[in-house]
Amino acid sequence: MAFQYSPPNCANRFCHLTAELLFSATGGADDDDFELPEDLEPFLSEKDLENNLTTDGIALWAQDVPLIKNWYLEHCPPNQSVKAMLKKNLFHQLKATKFFQTTRLDLVEVGLQVCRQGYNMLNILIYCKSLNYLHLDYNMNLKLVKTLTTKEHKKSHFGNAFYLCCEILRLTKLVVDAHVQFCPVGKGPGCGFWALGWHVWLFFMHGIVPLLERWLGNLLAHQFKGRNSKSIAKTVTKQRVESHYNLELHTTVMHDILNMMSESIKQNKAKTILQHLSKAWRCWKANVPWKNAYLKDGLYISAEEAIAIYTATVHWLESCKFSPIPFPPLFYKHDTKLLVLALEKLKEAYLQAYDNPHECLSCIKHLLLTQHVFKEASIEFFDTYDKLIPCYDIEPVEKITNAFLFFEVDKCGLIPAWVKLADTEPPPLLETSEGECVVMMETVLLKVYEKIDLMLLNHLLCLILDHNLADYITVKNNTVLTYKDMVHTSAYGLIQGLQFSVFVF
Repeated sequence: MAFQYSPPNCANRFCHLTAELLFSATGGADDDDFELPEDLEPFLSEKDLENNLTTDGIALWAQDVPLIKNWYLEHCPPNQSVKAMLKKNLFHQLKATKFFQTTRLDLVEVGLQVCRQGYNMLNILIYCKSLNYLHLDYNMNLKLVKTLTTKEHKKSHFGNAFYLCCEILRLTKLVVDAHVQFCPVGKGPGCGFWALGWHVWLFFMHGIVPLLERWLGNLLAHQFKGRNSKSIAKTVTKQRVESHYNLELHTTVMHDILNMMSESIKQNKAKTILQHLSKAWRCWKANVPWKNAYLKDGLYISAEEAIAIYTATVHWLESCKFSPIPFPPLFYKHDTKLLVLALEKLKEAYLQAYDNPHECLSCIKHLLLTQHVFKEASIEFFDTYDKLIPCYDIEPVEKITNAFLFFEVDKCGLIPAWVKLADTEPPPLLETSEGECVVMMETVLLKVYEKIDLMLLNHLLCLILDHNLADYITVKNNTVLTYKDMVHTSAYGLIQGLQFSVFVF
């Protein structure tokens, strides 16, 4: 038989009771009256009650009720050696001395100290990397003080250890805040609904602590010891190949230039040449894709097409009897009106121009006449979740230039009524007496705005504008655009952010 009683012990205290003792309370009075039906069969009688593994299974089975766990943890089996049975606790001996003290802290107090020290630790790491544009609040949230450039964004990347510590300390801060806020609410055992999540976090921390120790060790070693400069790069990437090629080419060019120079001027001019060469090298590297495409495709308009466009424009202006728009004189009768029109939406920013309009206008005309080098125009992108719209930050002088150009064009009648309706001329009526009819023509212009040649544009503008104004508009489209830490020089095409770009195209 596999099923049998074990001998009496402290874990099975009722096994020694006999059947007579168990049923003695009934007195046996009703035993004869109770009979089982003849057709009654035991449940699962056709199944075997045991097999050859049942005995071993019962022998291995142990109840998961820790009734005597503390007893056998505190009492060593008697067959062990004296060394194993007698345990020496070093902490008790250290506690007896005057150099070591122990104290008892509340859970909330310990949590507050952990959060405070963790906050200081993360702040020290941010300070060591000189990341003044990152701010860590008391809830362990890392926030940006400003919009980062590309280099600042790359420099602000921490490793896994920093972000994992941040998440663990954030959770600790939330738990401690909950204890601090709801500490006086209720007494007693409470409801242990938090036990399941607590177990998950305990097992997670048990598994992640060794990995976190290694990550933190690497982070601190990198922070205090720096990079290992003697290590050799294991992988040869395209970036490393190009950088080595750039350095070698740079050295070769400098070597050839210095060999051509005499010894007397070599030392004085080497530094100057190196400065110009580095600047030219950066400019060349910044425009490599554009130069390749421009050299491969050639000019976006042929000489024959440019001559045809120019000739057609000349004939059109002659048929309209159009006189070119002159450069405004220093004393222009519509000066103040134009300035008010251009500045009507910018009153707060240009109070000086309102107070002294004549001086402001003479300064603007001087800039239009002489300025051929402009400040950089910065770009920011407006995200509509469908596309990015570039927003240009342009000098406000262009608003006055734009107002002047449109005023003169309307006065000269350059734009016909069938292109831009005006109150001065009623729209023409369609006559069909001689068989005239309406013809709808449609054409597609691909990237005319972006690929227009500035040289041809300058010649076309000189037909209708003073050459100083035409040069100003052309050179203004040949300006430097900056986005974060990237710089691009526009060499062809119109910049859509300019105020007078609507007038040009």
